[in-house]
Amino acid sequence: MKSLRISTAFLLLAISTLVLVCMISVPPVFYSLDQDIAKSGFHNNIDTEKRVVINSSTDMLSVMQDILDYSGPIALNIRMQDLESSRNDLDQYAKKYRNLNSLVINLEMNDSEVQDFVNNTKLQDDLYRELMNSSYSLDELKRLEFRYRDKKDSVGLTTIAYQGQALKKKIQSIRDRYHTVNQNIINQSISYELDPTKTQKAREDIDRFVDEITKDIKEEKPEVVPNLNIARKISLIISPDHGVYRDLIMYSGFASGNGANNANVSIWLDNKTYFNTTTNDIGEYRQKIEIGRIQEGTHNVSAHWGSMNSEEMNLTVTSVNSSLTLNITGELFQPVIHTSGLLMTNRSVQSAPIRFIVNNQTWNETRTDNYGNYSLNLTLPEGKYLIHTLFSDRSFPINPSVSPTYEVISSGTGIISIRLLGNSVNNYDDSTEQLLKISIGFIVLFSLGILFWHLKRKSQSRTHIQEVPLPDKKDSVIIPDDIDVQEFFNGNIEDTITQKEELLLSGYTEKLKVSGLSEAARYVYIYFIEKIAGDLQNPPPPLTLTPREVIQKIRRYHYSGIFTLFVSQYERIRYGGKNDKKEQTAFETLMNETDSNLSEKHED
Repeated sequence: MKSLRISTAFLLLAISTLVLVCMISVPPVFYSLDQDIAKSGFHNNIDTEKRVVINSSTDMLSVMQDILDYSGPIALNIRMQDLESSRNDLDQYAKKYRNLNSLVINLEMNDSEVQDFVNNTKLQDDLYRELMNSSYSLDELKRLEFRYRDKKDSVGLTTIAYQGQALKKKIQSIRDRYHTVNQNIINQSISYELDPTKTQKAREDIDRFVDEITKDIKEEKPEVVPNLNIARKISLIISPDHGVYRDLIMYSGFASGNGANNANVSIWLDNKTYFNTTTNDIGEYRQKIEIGRIQEGTHNVSAHWGSMNSEEMNLTVTSVNSSLTLNITGELFQPVIHTSGLLMTNRSVQSAPIRFIVNNQTWNETRTDNYGNYSLNLTLPEGKYLIHTLFSDRSFPINPSVSPTYEVISSGTGIISIRLLGNSVNNYDDSTEQLLKISIGFIVLFSLGILFWHLKRKSQSRTHIQEVPLPDKKDSVIIPDDIDVQEFFNGNIEDTITQKEELLLSGYTEKLKVSGLSEAARYVYIYFIEKIAGDLQNPPPPLTLTPREVIQKIRRYHYSGIFTLFVSQYERIRYGGKNDKKEQTAFETLMNETDSNLSEKHED
């Protein structure tokens, strides 16, 4: 049997070599496995599923406690108006509750109290962000107030006063909603016996933050309605007012007067519409925009709302250096080259024009994608070509750059050579076809050498066997290929094989009789795991692995297929509660087949 398998392996190796050659011209055919997907009855046992859910809920408690504790630093940073730290903390906070939400979805616990905890945590995150953005808005109002005071703009100061009162009342409203959500989270944490101390402390910090902001809020008179009794006006703040390519710039401001709430606002750059945005319920707008295709220099920026315009502000854009790469590969039997490259500054450059310069002339042009990558195929008639790429576009705040130059020789029917100039490490004169031929030749020679060695060993093995005196015909037996003949007739190995077979069968039969099919199946599974323990890659103690993890680690062995079927039947019995006669017969059949395959494993 061993000789047959080795001969088969060499036959497959030869076939693989032929397939490698054929793949040059024949595309592979892919087949769908949709109709061959094995189905498992593991989830038919409802009680088992409930136990899994309960254990998983317990495992979530540490994650929930971590989320509770994280709200403390967030609230403290908001109170201290350390907005940058608050934003970073909130990003981590959001990542934590999204991870918890993924666990809830994967375990189908959407109707559980854990899902309510996740929902309330997300609401709390939203309210933290509203408070943080409101703090930004207050800072912007203060900057506008200083600007209007310097210009002695009484109308502007009046609008600032009204908008400040509206913003502070909005903050109070956010605080009220926060109280409700925060209390729900505290109640849920207590029901899970978690520690809500830091969540309670966060509530105290938010209260102090809001109280400090709104301590000077004034009660409005009934006849005074904000944004109706004041002049129509729109403001603009740019922060920062300078940057380089792909820096984020914040454009914000306030509209006041009739119709200022939920109004459409246009931001103009150099007297042309740059982008559009909308105000919120208190007339505020805010939007971040990357510096993109804007020329280097100082630009005029203004906000427009209907017939109202803000005063012009300046945005200064500074140019940066760039780098441009180029890679070229050739076709085997066509005069076609494939080019690709990357345009970068400190970040990737999007939608930038790239020109292909061939023998000092522009042959073609393409554009980079969202990641700065570009690619293009070029057909080259017979001849020698010097090829490089060029970026140069003054509409970007980016300095021009040139790629390295390649020398490409085309025969008119194929690419003879591709050489990167100025870099001897990358020079080569062999085409891809030549490299492929060398690789195939090496594989064939290696295979022939292994085959010759195997035939020689086989011949020596037969000579050795012939020297052993054989018993009489009446005592003749079948001898396994990998067992020494003399030792076999001495009885050593035969006794060992028989003992192992009897151990599996007797142990299974005893367990089946005393403890039932589930425990008997467990006995057989442990027996097989101990048998294949040596094949596990960097093996931990085998029984610490799940059956599916074991399958992943033995996938490259010949017995993995039958072992996978065995595990599927084992799980039906062990975890799915299947214990009728039909399931037992199927299990015993797979047990015998698996044991047979694992016995052959030791012959290899």
